[in-house]
Amino acid sequence: MDSLSTDPDELEAELYVEVVSDALAADPTPDSSLPVTPREELGALLRADTTRLGDVFRGLEDNKSANDIANDLNVSTSGFVGNYKAKIEALLDGVVPGPSYLSATGAAARSFLKKNRGALSSAAAALLQGHIYSLEKAYDSVISDESPLDTWVADSQEEELAETLTRLAHVAGIYAFSYGWYLESPVDADRGNTLIKVGRSDQVGRRLVEHQGYAVKTHMPEPVSILRIYTTKPGESQLQEKRFHKLLSTAGHDNPRRTVVRGKSEVGKEWFLTNADFLDAIAEACGLKTEYIGMAE
Repeated sequence: MDSLSTDPDELEAELYVEVVSDALAADPTPDSSLPVTPREELGALLRADTTRLGDVFRGLEDNKSANDIANDLNVSTSGFVGNYKAKIEALLDGVVPGPSYLSATGAAARSFLKKNRGALSSAAAALLQGHIYSLEKAYDSVISDESPLDTWVADSQEEELAETLTRLAHVAGIYAFSYGWYLESPVDADRGNTLIKVGRSDQVGRRLVEHQGYAVKTHMPEPVSILRIYTTKPGESQLQEKRFHKLLSTAGHDNPRRTVVRGKSEVGKEWFLTNADFLDAIAEACGLKTEYIGMAE
């Protein structure tokens, strides 16, 4: 640095020029870890994501197998990894999955865009919107025409669910289910929340089979869509249900349509305006094992 002036005003001006020049100078060692392409931006957001989507992304980045990822997340089966992998590939590269995955993948992409819009550059947002357009176009083209692959995937999911319900017929646990119309058209789309029933049973598998039967007996327009099953220790399902309900209410996820009938029984008591990711977070905090992850969400 050249010698500085002894005049106070001139000294202040010289120092100002020096500071501004330093601030405008190019960084000789730029941080190579910062995202430099739209795809890398999306990858960075996935890497930082705290939901199951981010968990699977980080596991895949570490070259872990589906079984290893499931074990790390305390999930008893690894079938869900393929579902989330399809979502990740669609988000990053616009890969259009098989027909059975299209609806859930499109919903995940739209939710991801809405959640991260403020953090995305215009280029990254445009890239993601293009991927969403491809997913929606593909969904529209197959909505009335199931392919053999679609049938196989759907049958595989139903088979996994049936086996899980049989295995958990006499096991205590917490369950969550909804209906397709609530999942496809969320009640609170801005926050990604919709109406989900969160209940419990000391024979959780049998209880869910009963719910499936009720839908038929009461002539519901579609079957229940089971989203999650978490197992508890014997005799603890009621305690864990109370924890779930308390945490859901504390977070403001109460059912806005809940009503009291004659001051006694309540309609919609076990229904909450929430999402599967929040339920997973509660289950993890309570130390519960995830036995089933539905493909519909």
